[in-house]
Amino acid sequence: MSDILDKSQFEKFADELANQYPSLALVSATKAMTDAADYLLSQIPEYPQETLGRIMPPDGVTWLKTPQQRAWFFAAVQANELPGWKWVEAEYDIENGKKFLRKHAHPEKVGGARKGNLGRAQTRQVTMEENSVIGKVGFDPAIAPYAPWVVGPSYPGEEIGGETMYQAQIHADRWWQFGSIIGGEIDNGWKVFEETFWSEFSKRINA
Repeated sequence: MSDILDKSQFEKFADELANQYPSLALVSATKAMTDAADYLLSQIPEYPQETLGRIMPPDGVTWLKTPQQRAWFFAAVQANELPGWKWVEAEYDIENGKKFLRKHAHPEKVGGARKGNLGRAQTRQVTMEENSVIGKVGFDPAIAPYAPWVVGPSYPGEEIGGETMYQAQIHADRWWQFGSIIGGEIDNGWKVFEETFWSEFSKRINA
């Protein structure tokens, strides 16, 4: 996100005008960066419904195509090794001294799209420094610490919060990647930044 301020047009402006009105330029750039960050976050797609039916539909059109893959998935959920999933034990009824199966044991999605935490975790931070404005967009780890495993970069990943993280295989074919979406919209984000900046700067310099 901070790459927006590295564009040549802004550098040219800084050379010609910002040095004359540094405080006005920084305040205007802060508003512009905020608008640009909000625009970028608005481009993040809706995330898919996380249901077992989507993971394993009747026609088998998913990444779980083989018995081995399905066995791994169920074993991983049962062992509590798959973020965002839990194992629900079978339920039984007893009638006339006999036990009848009421509900099969099954994996169940928890967190993420099911509760909307991933969407609520999207965050932006805009900071004014002495000679620059820095903007960051991402996810609040306090709300969705698992976000990189869902929409993070491909393997081998990158260091996030001191840990190497990447998009888990279970999400790779169905979820978008946050960095790819933001990267594809940076130029449009810069346009938003530029429009807001000039509007804000003009108002302040003519006040």
